[in-house]
Amino acid sequence: MLAHRAGGDKPYGPFPENTYEAAVYGFAHADGIEVDVQKSLNGTLWLFHDSFLLECNGKDKNRIPEKTDEEIRSFMVCKGVEMATLEEILNYHRENSLNKIITLDVKSWLPSKNSYSTSYLTQVADKIAKLVKKYDMADYVIVECETALFLNRIRKNNKKILCYLTTFGDLEEGATKALKAGYAGISFEYDVKNPPSIERIEKVKSKGIKIQFWVINDKKDFERALALKPEFIQTDNVLQQ
Repeated sequence: MLAHRAGGDKPYGPFPENTYEAAVYGFAHADGIEVDVQKSLNGTLWLFHDSFLLECNGKDKNRIPEKTDEEIRSFMVCKGVEMATLEEILNYHRENSLNKIITLDVKSWLPSKNSYSTSYLTQVADKIAKLVKKYDMADYVIVECETALFLNRIRKNNKKILCYLTTFGDLEEGATKALKAGYAGISFEYDVKNPPSIERIEKVKSKGIKIQFWVINDKKDFERALALKPEFIQTDNVLQQ
């Protein structure tokens, strides 16, 4: 079980998503965490999911890839929010000798002149690989993305980092693409109203493709998904309330 967006968010978790406090909470209550990663103009990897930051002081909407670290920290002060960097999370993992997984979700659809470019994904991949090496985290880090350019760059940097192809809708198509590309698995958008059959899952797994589901919060849905025996299930509801 992986704590989605580090540790979930209200009503499931006590801390805002993708924050340092949420990650500590997620590590404590799950087998690992999933976080969303975006790169600032300074090259720092910040944990943040959405396309836009909230407006501050009536200014236009902000985007992580368009802002410097100083501007991001000024935004944090203005809005009274906390944001964490990936390095802070990796450092916490190493300092506490955790045996926990961290899945890094890198999105290729951010609405930014910087993040739309192929160089952005290349730089993110290089930064991740550098941090993984610095903190000796290759055995604990998984990356997921829908873009082969990013996943291939990760593999070029460090073949020990497991790559999962983000897959929407068609389980078999995603698995086939992952198999052909040599990725470890797929990160599959699980439809609670129309879940895949055990036969389909077993067929994919028989090819050596690992599967993680996202995002399952209802306890009954979770139990049904667990019966399919995926590698991981991402959930906001880490306590299964």
